[in-house]
Amino acid sequence: MLRTAQSLLAMSLARLGDTTHAIPPFPPPTPASFAAHARLLSWFLDAPAAPFGVHRMALVGKAAG
Repeated sequence: MLRTAQSLLAMSLARLGDTTHAIPPFPPPTPASFAAHARLLSWFLDAPAAPFGVHRMALVGKAAG
């Protein structure tokens, strides 16, 4: 369930700045878009410091009851 939530959140954040609403195939990445994608992925790493990682999501869920 946490992975599904992560996937939905990641796709929403990835599409937030996308004005083309393209469905794959995506245009070739530019250095700037690659950097933005890498930064977005870092938010979902399986590490306690990652803001949307499974560790953080589990802790927030536990705290919420």
